[in-house]
Amino acid sequence: MGGSSSKKNTNTTPVWTPTTVTKPAPVPTTAPRALYELIDASPEKVSEGCLHLYTMETFLRTEMNKFLREANKEKLVTYGPFLRLLYFTFNEPSTVEVHSTTVYHGMNLIQSDIDLYKRAADDNTTLRWMSFTSTTANREFAE
Repeated sequence: MGGSSSKKNTNTTPVWTPTTVTKPAPVPTTAPRALYELIDASPEKVSEGCLHLYTMETFLRTEMNKFLREANKEKLVTYGPFLRLLYFTFNEPSTVEVHSTTVYHGMNLIQSDIDLYKRAADDNTTLRWMSFTSTTANREFAE
């Protein structure tokens, strides 16, 4: 009884052959690309670039402020160099012209913090936060 069957065997397992796929190099996002472009720049351009990068709506500002709030030492290698550049940008003399203007920052404060700010204002004392804060010239927006 060695007859042949007209049914095809449908229980086959597909055979996958390995293929090499070459992916194109990822295009850097705006912030890393802008950082890369500052490599050979003058100190003034580096300062301007750091300030510009920090004010952009990117992960950089969010992640750095989170790092500063949490004091995560493991991320010091990642964010430390950029924060140092920003620090020197704010503390070194600059050729950038500065104009005096009033800006606002909305905050929810407890009474002891309000008292601290009042004393600092009375004593003409500068207060520093361990993060960068955004401000606006629009008082209603800050409220």
